[in-house]
Order: sequence, then C-alpha cells, then structure tokens
Amino acid sequence: MRLFIKFNMLICFAWIGCGLPVTPDMPSEPDGGPDHSPSAPVCGNGIVEVGEACDDGNGVDDDGCQTDCSRNQLNPGDQTDFGLDGAPVLTISDVDQFTAFACVEVDDAAAAIELVSSEVDAAQVILLPDEQVQVVQLPVSGTGYFTLEVPAWGAKMVVSTPYTTDYEIIEGDQEVERRWNGTCGDQGVVQEGYVFHRWGAFTVRVTDESNERVPFTIIHTNP
Repeated sequence: MRLFIKFNMLICFAWIGCGLPVTPDMPSEPDGGPDHSPSAPVCGNGIVEVGEACDDGNGVDDDGCQTDCSRNQLNPGDQTDFGLDGAPVLTISDVDQFTAFACVEVDDAAAAIELVSSEVDAAQVILLPDEQVQVVQLPVSGTGYFTLEVPAWGAKMVVSTPYTTDYEIIEGDQEVERRWNGTCGDQGVVQEGYVFHRWGAFTVRVTDESNERVPFTIIHTNP
C-alpha cells in the first residue's frame, strides 16, 4: 500500500515539474457575466442619443431644444436654432400657401440639375420659379452658378434652401430677412423673399460645403 501511494506522488510531482499546463481558477463574473449594457445618454453634450429629442449643448431653454433635451413648442415669430448643429438663430416665418412647397422630402433618385462652375457660363443652366423642390448638383469645387429667369417687373419670389447652403441672387433685391420656414419645422429650411425691379435673367451663385445635391426651391408669389 505504501509503495502504491509513493508511486502516485511521484507521478503527481512529475506532472507539475515537466511544465504541463495547470488550469487556473477563473474568477467568476458578478451577476453571471460581464456588463455590456450601453452607457446612459448625457444631455448637453451636443449629441442626440437614445431617449433625447434634441441636444444643442448650449444650456439654454426656449430655443427649440430644452436643457433636458426635450423640444419646446415654437410658433411663428419665435427665434430659435432648432438645436441643429451650426444653425443660426432665426425668426420662424408665418405659415402661408407657399411655405409648404419647400418641405417635400427629396427623392434620392430624382434627377438633379447640374450647375456650372463659372459665373460666365451661368446662362447654360436656366431655372424658372416653380412650386416644387428643385435639386441642384454642385460642381466639385462646392460652388455653382445658374440663371434665374424673372418673368416680369415687380415679381416677388420666395427662395428656400437648407440652412447649410449659401447663395446670392446677383442684382436681386432682398425684400424679407432670412427666416425659418414656418411649415417645415425643425427640418432646417431657410426662406428669403425677393422683389425684382426688372425682368429678365439673374445670375445665382450657390455654395454648400457638402458638395452634393442641394434642394433649391424658388416660388413666384405674385404671378
């Protein structure tokens, strides 16, 4: 019997001494496993996260996005930036029969009007005022030109674009300050009113950092 015990002990010592792997005791995970649950949203960090309606990160109430990351009710005449990244603080316009035309969601498959990259070639692309969203494709430079045909002296038009788009109607007289489109809500659509003291062709310059397809709506309000 003693000989058998010694033999077993020798085998055990040889097993350890030969460097064979010994499985260590693995620490048990609390509650049965690691915690992979997502972190809680942080209101005020400028990032819209789960459970937040908005997050403009500015710590100001009554600007469209509350400090608890909920939206407050806004009406025409109120000033806001809608909590949109980099958006200006503008007055919300009144709602009329023309504002809704600019709020149509643009179909990605819709054909785009390609603008030219040089002002001297603007006459190659002609846009007429229309009651629908027109989509323009900017050149690689991010700045494009087209010609706007004004049908009559004293014509009044409303131009609507995303707030990220900058444009200029050369020699056109602005009639109304830049405002948020009152129908489009927080879609970030800016509208401006123009009155034209002559009829004919006007050159329009359009710039957008995205260098992509840009919705551009021009509506004749006194045809």
